[in-house]
Amino acid sequence: MEDLVYLTEDLPPLSFAVNGEATGLAVDVLRLVWQRMGEKAQPIRIVPWVRAYYTLREEKHAVIFSTYRTAERETQFRWVGPIIEGELAVYALRARALRAESLKDLATYRIAGLRDTAATIKLERAGIPVMIASKLENALKMMDSGRIEALTTDRFRLRATLRDMGRPFSDITELWVLSRDSLFYAFNKETSPELIRRFQEALDGVRRSPEYKNLLNYYGI
Repeated sequence: MEDLVYLTEDLPPLSFAVNGEATGLAVDVLRLVWQRMGEKAQPIRIVPWVRAYYTLREEKHAVIFSTYRTAERETQFRWVGPIIEGELAVYALRARALRAESLKDLATYRIAGLRDTAATIKLERAGIPVMIASKLENALKMMDSGRIEALTTDRFRLRATLRDMGRPFSDITELWVLSRDSLFYAFNKETSPELIRRFQEALDGVRRSPEYKNLLNYYGI
């Protein structure tokens, strides 16, 4: 198998570090995929999302996960998946009781998001301005202070950030669901089709196995 560079981000319960080692649903599924392919385990680096995303576009041996496979990204990479279904949405503070009856209504709100994430890209492609925040925690604080009315992200990332901040998810409400897309392993476009086929075949086997269901239960998904 080609020497590939595997990159992921801190996104519990899909990927996170324990004692310096990557773990999580997507990490454990990848290790089962390697086993089915008869390949030895490879190093997995946890890096900031923007760095991983840039590396995938520039480095032909790069693989990043977990990546939303959206219409906007479809032709940019090669895909193996799905790992699991996710949700992209615009969120607001429940106490503010904001409403949106259509996507166009979102343009009346000041919205923050993270650079190069699927949710941000969707809003920008729809012509809705997004203020870029360096971290989701910062976007939440901006929303608390009234600098913005809403933020856009995926449900996994929001839940993990709120948990780290010691805040209940019930503080937040969905203002608008952008899409329900699945998360995949994304490969550089120059990756050989045969390697993608082998990965996909192995992943399909993992998802049909009892181990996959056990992992979903273990990570509470």
